[in-house]
Amino acid sequence: MNEEEAAAGNKNELEDAERRKLLQIVSEKGLKGLTIAQLVRLGNLLEAKDYGDSKRIQRSKKKLLKQINFAIYDATQKGRDADQNI
Repeated sequence: MNEEEAAAGNKNELEDAERRKLLQIVSEKGLKGLTIAQLVRLGNLLEAKDYGDSKRIQRSKKKLLKQINFAIYDATQKGRDADQNI
């Protein structure tokens, strides 16, 4: 294994660990337990993760991504509403 492959493997391991950590927070506290930046990062990590041919896992991934996108939208709208004193 050359250095480039080792670096890519290490990056994947770090991203997997980060994804698992964020999913653990979601499991314990729900999406409200994450900041907007963490929600965006989790969405990116989930989109990049290939779970193979499992249709059940793909459906769960798609559902969670929808929930993440809604939570991001909701959080940004609340911030915008507060700025406008609505």
